[in-house]
Amino acid sequence: MQVLICDALSFMRPYLQKVELTDSIRTLYKGLLCILLVLLHDFPSFLCQYHFAFCDLIPTTCVQMRNLVLSAFPRTMRLPDPFTPNLKVSELPEISIAPRILSDYVTILDRHELRQKVEKYLKTGKPTNFVRYRMQTMSYFFFDIFSIKFYILILLTYILKIFVLFC
Repeated sequence: MQVLICDALSFMRPYLQKVELTDSIRTLYKGLLCILLVLLHDFPSFLCQYHFAFCDLIPTTCVQMRNLVLSAFPRTMRLPDPFTPNLKVSELPEISIAPRILSDYVTILDRHELRQKVEKYLKTGKPTNFVRYRMQTMSYFFFDIFSIKFYILILLTYILKIFVLFC
C-alpha cells in the first residue's frame, strides 16, 4: 500500500508543483486526498509510520495534503489539551516513546555513501569539522530549486538518523 501511494505521489509531483492544474490532474488530486482521508480516519498508524516517505514526495505547494499526513497520530496515543495551563511537553509520558518509522530513510544515506561517515562522527565525534565540511561540500553541488529540495532531504535524513541512534 505504501509503495502504491508513493508511486501515485511521484507521478503527480511534477503536475502538483505547477500552480495551475488540468481537470484530470485535479480529479486525481482529489481522489488521492480522499484516499489519504480514509487512511487518516481508519488507519492513522499507517500514515504515522510512513510520514517521512510521504512528506518527501508531497510538493511544498500541497499544504493541505502534507498537513493531512502530518496530523495523523496512533489511536493508542492520547493528545494533550494544548490549552492546559503550564503545559510542559517535556513532562508528558508520551514524549519518551520513540515513534515507529517504517520509511527506508537509511538508503538515502547509503545511496550517497554517507551512513558510515555519519555513524562514525556520531559515535566518536571525529573529524571535528565533519558537519561544516559536509555542509560546504553539499552546498557546492546544490544550486537550483530541485537540488534545494534534495539538500533538505539529506538534512532531514541526518536529523532522523541522529534521533534513531540516540533514542
